Amino acid sequence: MLLEPPSGGDAINLVVAGERRTFPAASVRSLADLRKSLVEILRFVSAHRSPASKPSAEYAAVNGILATLDPHSLLLTPEEAKEFRTNLASSFSGIRIVFGSGSGMQRTPFRYLATGACA
Repeated sequence: MLLEPPSGGDAINLVVAGERRTFPAASVRSLADLRKSLVEILRFVSAHRSPASKPSAEYAAVNGILATLDPHSLLLTPEEAKEFRTNLASSFSGIRIVFGSGSGMQRTPFRYLATGACA
């Protein structure tokens, strides 16, 4: 599956298993229009994809929608989420702050370790 960048921003070019189709984007003015267009795109993909690629097509569609709402959001597949959790579990981060000044003053360390993913 290949999503080609629109030329001029008024259409989306989609190629699935060698079949090419252009979907108008300029006519999408409401959530109802978006839903109608998305259903049409997913029907085209379903008709031309291999059965094994169904989950990846669905994740690609959801991530395409998310990218327009927030470029930093991403829906991970279960495998990607598991790998992400594993990578986070094996790392930690934090800062150490020492309050006080001068050589004769007692220093009080304050430690903060952040765990989990950053918000």
